[in-house]
Amino acid sequence: DMTINFAYDFNGNGIAENNEYQNESTPCPLYIGPAPSNRLGNFTDANTPKKDIQVPYKVSIYPNPSKQGLVTIKIEGSTPQKIEYKILDVNGKIIFENQNAQTQESVDFSGYNSGVYIIKTTINGGVTTKKIIIK
Repeated sequence: DMTINFAYDFNGNGIAENNEYQNESTPCPLYIGPAPSNRLGNFTDANTPKKDIQVPYKVSIYPNPSKQGLVTIKIEGSTPQKIEYKILDVNGKIIFENQNAQTQESVDFSGYNSGVYIIKTTINGGVTTKKIIIK
């Protein structure tokens, strides 16, 4: 079971804090109205499963920031079936795309303006987004 306790800011600012998370073996009631320490509620969800979220791939982009313009995109983990990446400017415009990428690719940014770019990597349908700074 999962218990979430929170406090309410009675000045109209909403929930002030989420300060206690613990496992309980018995359900707890929901209190509404004045309570010690301005506590408004206490929820119990007996059906909350616990899962470890594992990311099967690590995407590295280096050097970052880049002064020379040549950047490496490296994917580590089990061998992916499909790798794609897109490079976008800060306005979301796609400036480069590779739909059949390998686990390590070099991209030449020397023809691009200095600034921040977004590298959106899709690996077997999962998406990772990172920024790269070109000086």
